[in-house]
Amino acid sequence: MDMSAAYRKGVTAYLPKAQIRYDRFHVVKLAGEAMDEVRSAEWKIESERVKDELGELDAKQRRSILWATRRNPSGWSDTQIHAMHWLQRTYLQSARAWRLKMGPRELLVFAKARLHYDQAQASADLKCWISWARRSRLAPSCDWPQH
Repeated sequence: MDMSAAYRKGVTAYLPKAQIRYDRFHVVKLAGEAMDEVRSAEWKIESERVKDELGELDAKQRRSILWATRRNPSGWSDTQIHAMHWLQRTYLQSARAWRLKMGPRELLVFAKARLHYDQAQASADLKCWISWARRSRLAPSCDWPQH
Protein backbone atom coordinates (compact mmCIF):
# COMPACT_ATOMS: atom_id res chain seq x y z
CA MET A 1 0.00 0.00 0.00
CA ASP A 2 1.10 3.58 -0.50
CA MET A 3 2.55 5.20 2.63
CA SER A 4 0.52 8.40 2.49
CA ALA A 5 -1.61 9.34 5.47
CA ALA A 6 -4.70 9.47 3.23
CA TYR A 7 -4.37 5.79 2.27
CA ARG A 8 -3.73 4.76 5.86
CA LYS A 9 -6.73 6.78 7.08
CA GLY A 10 -9.01 5.32 4.41
CA VAL A 11 -7.98 1.74 5.12
CA THR A 12 -8.34 2.06 8.89
CA ALA A 13 -11.73 3.80 8.52
CA TYR A 14 -13.29 1.37 6.05
CA LEU A 15 -11.34 -1.81 6.72
CA PRO A 16 -10.63 -1.70 10.46
CA LYS A 17 -9.44 -5.32 10.65
CA ALA A 18 -7.07 -5.04 7.70
CA GLN A 19 -3.35 -5.42 8.31
CA ILE A 20 -1.44 -2.57 6.73
CA ARG A 21 1.51 -3.58 4.57
CA TYR A 22 3.77 -1.19 2.70
CA ASP A 23 5.23 -2.05 -0.66
CA ARG A 24 8.94 -2.44 -1.28
CA PHE A 25 9.20 0.62 -3.52
CA HIS A 26 8.02 3.05 -0.83
CA VAL A 27 10.16 1.53 1.93
CA VAL A 28 13.29 1.68 -0.25
CA LYS A 29 12.39 5.21 -1.39
CA LEU A 30 12.12 6.46 2.19
CA ALA A 31 15.42 4.80 3.11
CA GLY A 32 17.06 6.57 0.15
CA GLU A 33 15.59 9.93 1.14
CA ALA A 34 16.80 9.49 4.72
CA MET A 35 20.29 8.60 3.48
CA ASP A 36 20.36 11.66 1.20
CA GLU A 37 19.30 13.89 4.08
CA VAL A 38 22.05 12.55 6.38
CA ARG A 39 24.70 12.87 3.65
CA SER A 40 23.64 16.36 2.65
CA ALA A 41 23.58 17.68 6.22
CA GLU A 42 26.93 16.12 7.07
CA TRP A 43 28.64 17.41 3.93
CA LYS A 44 27.31 20.94 4.50
CA ILE A 45 27.91 21.20 8.24
CA GLU A 46 31.17 19.25 8.45
CA SER A 47 32.66 19.78 5.01
CA GLU A 48 36.27 19.99 6.26
CA ARG A 49 35.94 16.75 8.21
CA VAL A 50 34.41 15.06 5.17
CA LYS A 51 37.36 16.18 3.03
CA ASP A 52 39.81 14.91 5.65
CA GLU A 53 38.05 11.55 5.96
CA LEU A 54 37.91 11.04 2.19
CA GLY A 55 41.64 11.59 1.93
CA GLU A 56 43.05 11.56 -1.57
CA LEU A 57 39.74 11.90 -3.42
CA ASP A 58 39.51 15.03 -5.54
CA ALA A 59 36.35 17.17 -5.84
CA LYS A 60 35.05 15.22 -8.86
CA GLN A 61 35.49 11.89 -7.08
CA ARG A 62 33.79 13.23 -3.94
CA ARG A 63 30.84 14.38 -6.11
CA SER A 64 30.66 10.91 -7.63
CA ILE A 65 29.75 9.60 -4.17
CA LEU A 66 26.51 11.59 -4.35
CA TRP A 67 25.43 9.73 -7.48
CA ALA A 68 26.83 6.37 -6.43
CA THR A 69 24.84 6.33 -3.20
CA ARG A 70 21.66 6.80 -5.21
CA ARG A 71 22.40 3.97 -7.63
CA ASN A 72 22.55 0.22 -7.38
CA PRO A 73 26.21 -0.86 -6.97
CA SER A 74 25.97 -3.00 -10.10
CA GLY A 75 25.57 0.22 -12.12
CA TRP A 76 28.54 2.10 -10.67
CA SER A 77 31.26 3.55 -12.89
CA ASP A 78 34.92 2.89 -12.06
CA THR A 79 35.14 6.35 -10.48
CA GLN A 80 32.11 5.63 -8.31
CA ILE A 81 33.50 2.24 -7.25
CA HIS A 82 36.76 3.88 -6.20
CA ALA A 83 34.98 6.71 -4.36
CA MET A 84 32.58 4.35 -2.57
CA HIS A 85 35.47 2.20 -1.38
CA TRP A 86 36.95 5.34 0.15
CA LEU A 87 33.61 6.28 1.71
CA GLN A 88 33.19 2.84 3.29
CA ARG A 89 36.59 3.14 5.00
CA THR A 90 35.56 6.33 6.81
CA TYR A 91 33.74 7.02 10.03
CA LEU A 92 31.32 9.37 8.29
CA GLN A 93 27.61 9.25 8.99
CA SER A 94 27.15 9.13 5.21
CA ALA A 95 28.78 5.69 5.10
CA ARG A 96 26.51 4.35 7.85
CA ALA A 97 23.47 5.91 6.19
CA TRP A 98 24.35 4.26 2.87
CA ARG A 99 24.70 0.83 4.52
CA LEU A 100 21.34 1.34 6.22
CA LYS A 101 19.77 2.39 2.94
CA MET A 102 21.01 -0.80 1.32
CA GLY A 103 19.67 -2.92 4.19
CA PRO A 104 16.07 -3.26 3.09
CA ARG A 105 16.93 -3.44 -0.58
CA GLU A 106 19.90 -5.74 -0.93
CA LEU A 107 21.19 -6.96 2.40
CA LEU A 108 18.60 -7.97 4.90
CA VAL A 109 15.00 -7.72 4.00
CA PHE A 110 13.80 -7.88 0.40
CA ALA A 111 16.68 -9.81 -1.16
CA LYS A 112 16.48 -12.47 1.54
CA ALA A 113 12.69 -12.63 1.30
CA ARG A 114 12.99 -13.50 -2.38
CA LEU A 115 15.14 -16.47 -1.40
CA HIS A 116 13.19 -17.94 1.53
CA TYR A 117 9.67 -16.67 0.76
CA ASP A 118 8.70 -17.04 4.43
CA GLN A 119 6.54 -14.38 6.09
CA ALA A 120 7.83 -15.09 9.62
CA GLN A 121 11.47 -14.88 8.49
CA ALA A 122 10.80 -11.70 6.50
CA SER A 123 9.17 -10.15 9.58
CA ALA A 124 12.19 -11.09 11.72
CA ASP A 125 14.57 -9.67 9.08
CA LEU A 126 12.63 -6.39 8.98
CA LYS A 127 12.62 -6.12 12.78
CA CYS A 128 16.38 -6.71 12.75
CA TRP A 129 16.88 -3.89 10.23
CA ILE A 130 14.62 -1.53 12.18
CA SER A 131 16.60 -2.27 15.33
CA TRP A 132 19.85 -1.57 13.47
CA ALA A 133 18.44 1.73 12.15
CA ARG A 134 17.33 2.83 15.62
CA ARG A 135 20.77 2.10 17.08
CA SER A 136 22.55 3.90 14.23
CA ARG A 137 22.46 7.34 15.91
CA LEU A 138 21.46 8.84 12.56
CA ALA A 139 18.54 11.23 12.69
CA PRO A 140 17.02 12.17 9.34
CA SER A 141 13.69 13.93 9.57
CA CYS A 142 11.99 11.68 7.01
CA ASP A 143 8.39 10.96 7.93
CA TRP A 144 8.26 7.21 8.49
CA PRO A 145 4.71 6.02 9.07
CA GLN A 146 3.67 5.55 12.69
CA HIS A 147 1.15 2.99 13.86
